[in-house]
Amino acid sequence: MISQYIKYITTNFWKLLFIVLGIIPFGFIIPLLTLYINACIELGYYPTYNNPASNHLFVYKYYSPIINSSGEMWICSLLIWVLISIIYIIIKRKNIKWKLILFSSIGQVLAIILFLSGIMEWFMD
Repeated sequence: MISQYIKYITTNFWKLLFIVLGIIPFGFIIPLLTLYINACIELGYYPTYNNPASNHLFVYKYYSPIINSSGEMWICSLLIWVLISIIYIIIKRKNIKWKLILFSSIGQVLAIILFLSGIMEWFMD
């Protein structure tokens, strides 16, 4: 039983690694967008930089630690994802499964877009 589990892990190592690295950014994306949507509902308009400051909202104290810690995890996963993708492409030159890289890159790209958007600027205010 244990040997089958170890065999499964070793044969699907890259797949599991890229799936985990593709899911981590959603831990940052979902809370940040949820805070923004709650702010829109509470205020009745889309908040912008310093209009109002995000820390003036009631729900900020609940979302802030989650967004900050998941944002740090996402940044680490982005750096690891880049390194792992390069290593994977070098090791598997002849047999690259591009679906793995594409799947994991979707979450990373969405997190980068959100990080560079006005929503993140409003949150960091």
